[in-house]
Amino acid sequence: MTYLILFLSGVATALPFLFPILWPLPWLSLAPLFYLAPQVKKRYLHGLCFGMGFYLPLYYWFIQLYPMDFAGFTPLMGGITVAVCWIGLSLLQASEMAFIPMIYGLLVGRGERARRYRALHPFLAAACFTVFEWFQSLFWHGVPWGRLALSQTGFLPMVQSASLLGSLFICFLLALCGGAIAVWGKELWVLIRSRDRRSRITASLALLAILAVPTVNGIWGGLRLARIERNLTGEREIKIALIQGNIASGDKWNGSLSDTVDKYLNLSREAVEEQGAELVLWPETVVTLVLSDAPHYRWMLGDFAARYGVTLVVGSYALNAEGNRTNALYCFLPDGTLSETVYAKRHLVPFGEYLPVPEVFGKIPFLAGMNLSESALTPGTEPALFDTEWGKLGGLVCFDSVYDTLCRDSVLAGADLILLSTNDSWYRDSRAIYQHNAHAQLRAIENGRSIARAANTGTSTLILPSGRVTDSLPPMVTGTVVSTLPLHDETTVYQRVGNLIVPLSLALLAAGAALGIADRIAKRRREA
Repeated sequence: MTYLILFLSGVATALPFLFPILWPLPWLSLAPLFYLAPQVKKRYLHGLCFGMGFYLPLYYWFIQLYPMDFAGFTPLMGGITVAVCWIGLSLLQASEMAFIPMIYGLLVGRGERARRYRALHPFLAAACFTVFEWFQSLFWHGVPWGRLALSQTGFLPMVQSASLLGSLFICFLLALCGGAIAVWGKELWVLIRSRDRRSRITASLALLAILAVPTVNGIWGGLRLARIERNLTGEREIKIALIQGNIASGDKWNGSLSDTVDKYLNLSREAVEEQGAELVLWPETVVTLVLSDAPHYRWMLGDFAARYGVTLVVGSYALNAEGNRTNALYCFLPDGTLSETVYAKRHLVPFGEYLPVPEVFGKIPFLAGMNLSESALTPGTEPALFDTEWGKLGGLVCFDSVYDTLCRDSVLAGADLILLSTNDSWYRDSRAIYQHNAHAQLRAIENGRSIARAANTGTSTLILPSGRVTDSLPPMVTGTVVSTLPLHDETTVYQRVGNLIVPLSLALLAAGAALGIADRIAKRRREA
């Protein structure tokens, strides 16, 4: 029964990722994980059960990749690959999440020590979950796709606190609330049912203290949301066109590049001639070759920019100083010249753009064959901003937007606006499309910058610094999004301090460990 409760708690935590209207659930659903941790011996297995309940629904969209014909797989091989990716990634990340209740249970302890430091326990729960999410972003297998903050994007006031200490801070608040319910929930229920007036008053005050975490967060967020959007009036603006060619993955890699470029140029002409766009943004790797080595296409794109006097940013491949291929963004200026700055994608997709641990995974045919590039790509290392008439524009490509530090680095380098090109065509119209876009919303809030996001098959969106999507084009639709975005230059707390919540959480865990060690020493002395 315990395993079922934990599995369902994990599912409840994942549901807002699929149905954003259910955003209140994670404020409650983490409680069973922390309630059971100090009471059971098999903490790791319990955490693994919760993790599988969380990750299996979160990553269900892997089935949308079937049959993976764009990678040249047979239906059978495609099915095996999808199953391995879905279940394998869920199991991998759940096995790491399982350390949360394990560490929490060890720090909390039992008996007198557990009762003495109960007020610290919710903070230890929050610190454990926060450090886990931060740890996920350090290695290729982590993939911080399922950060708890993403569950709150269905109600924007709840994620405005990301502008303070980043999206990890929202994770801290969610786990803090869940930990508080786990520590005091049972006693509160007893006190509330009590006939003693004093007990009921005590229970009511404690309940209000627990509810204060999401309530204060929501109220503060609502005030910030209103302030930001009110202050955007009168800001410098730029009229941007997002071009969504809606070309399927197989057609993009195996079809005619000439037809693809013609399609994007025709859509761009309509956006400029009919709606007066000043900047045109194309998705990731529309030009599926090294653009700097393709004079014909380089001339076509430069001619378009010069003819209409617009800035054109195009996704393609580039060669770095060592001659290695990168996934890049090129910028054609209004006079038709190509900017010397080329942005190279800084965080590549494992198995899609490079093969991690090739000596191991290179021996597994269906995993080695997933890399769609002719050879492994090389990640970029710099923000590489484009200098334009409106100011400096930062670039992100696809997977970059999942990693909060990359966008922050671009803003710290001076970016007034973030241009995000992506290709989510693999996911068709699944929830992965919207989850990926929600990461961009968090990046906008954290850094106080507008984000223009162009996707090959959608969804293409224009996002305000408040995280609000002002204009968008649904997935699997051919067309353009043309509207203005403000060039907001707010300096958020997160810009200044970054993920300060991580060292604070590590300090909390160290304090919990120190108290436990001190208690053990004192106990041994008493016994001696």
